[in-house]
Amino acid sequence: MTDIPPIKAIPGTYSKFTTLPKYSKFNDSSMCMLPFMHLHTWPSGKVFPCCVWNSRVPVGNQNENTLEEIFNNENMQEVRKQMINGEPPAPCYRCFQQESQGIQSLRVTANDRHRQHEHLIHEAEKNNYKVKDFNLYYWDFRIDNLCNMACRSCGPELSSLWHNDHYALYNRYIADNKKGLIRSNKDQLNQIIDIVNKNINDVERVYFAGGEPLINDMHYYILDRLIKAKRFDCHIYYNTNLSVLHYKKYDLIEMWNNFDSRPKKNIEIAASLDAIGPKAEYIRHGQKWNKIEKNIKKILETPNLRFMITPVISIFNIMHLPDYLDYFILDCHMLHHDIMLGNVLTEPTWYHIASLPEHLKIKVRKLFAEYLENRKNTFNKATLDDISHKFNSILQYMDMNIGDESLLMADGTKWFINITTKLDTVRGQDFTKTFPELACLLN
Repeated sequence: MTDIPPIKAIPGTYSKFTTLPKYSKFNDSSMCMLPFMHLHTWPSGKVFPCCVWNSRVPVGNQNENTLEEIFNNENMQEVRKQMINGEPPAPCYRCFQQESQGIQSLRVTANDRHRQHEHLIHEAEKNNYKVKDFNLYYWDFRIDNLCNMACRSCGPELSSLWHNDHYALYNRYIADNKKGLIRSNKDQLNQIIDIVNKNINDVERVYFAGGEPLINDMHYYILDRLIKAKRFDCHIYYNTNLSVLHYKKYDLIEMWNNFDSRPKKNIEIAASLDAIGPKAEYIRHGQKWNKIEKNIKKILETPNLRFMITPVISIFNIMHLPDYLDYFILDCHMLHHDIMLGNVLTEPTWYHIASLPEHLKIKVRKLFAEYLENRKNTFNKATLDDISHKFNSILQYMDMNIGDESLLMADGTKWFINITTKLDTVRGQDFTKTFPELACLLN
């Protein structure tokens, strides 16, 4: 059994969020609905209770057991037991870290969205922490790592385009084929297809991410099945690099138009765009910004879609958030609440904003303060308050002490210099030309 030690709850951070219903006897500071109704799969076969769980601690592997067996194995029983007993499992640390910074975590949103299944918690408590009904109401199946970009914060397990770059950095390959493709085997795929076909009328939420989901055959299989079953009430959420809106025979806008926007938009598209222009192309290698702009325009013109921007906040883009906000709010006419700034990078730690030298942290604080002051006559109070809250959460991450984090490399500065210079050489990029204000990080 994988060791899953408990961690202490972070005090004073939960009451501001909507979690389980007030009549619940379970401790809101530890409980999450997802381990009672969901499994998250990777193409390598690793299985997790959700997508933000510590990827170093899988609860099972499809190469050894079926998803139904994993759903109630000893690891999953231990996760549920800890949550019911008020002990947040250690691999859940990302959610609790976000909540401590005032950011609404996946745990909180999952509890709010799926509270109707609280009976599963009661059932598990009475049944040795097992859930008899193997029905995954929330799907997040990653069947391959196929991607058309190689983002700086990613790696070969989640992007096939990282294959050769990873070898250049570490002199080893992850995948055993020339294309760097890691794909679920036939048995794994058949398990997922069986679940899709069996539970197509029960699934409530589907999350598509990658790799790049918009070039993933399983994505189109599931979307087509939902349309044929007339499951237009199912909530679909995307995390995409937004590079593709047409794939093989499929026109995505046409498929999405089947889904009604009433009473709320059931399709949400979160675009992983970390910056604009050349900076965006540097961070997400393989991106063509002019193509992205065209796709943004098409999606904003489609009324039944909710479009959001979800950058990964790192040392690369933190100093450019003012320009970034102006572009999407003033140029693209997006609403402030559709620009998510809560996804602060935690790994690799040499890109963590807390690793910035103090003189650059001072500059970041000044840039944020000046932006809020300069936009007083441009934005309304609600917009300014929201941006201010998001800035404050980011600054709390920036001021974290990550020196004691077990995942922090002993000498992060040298790792940053080594990896940045090597990748620049391999990719034909130049960090100091793209980010002259950060050139000191290479000295």
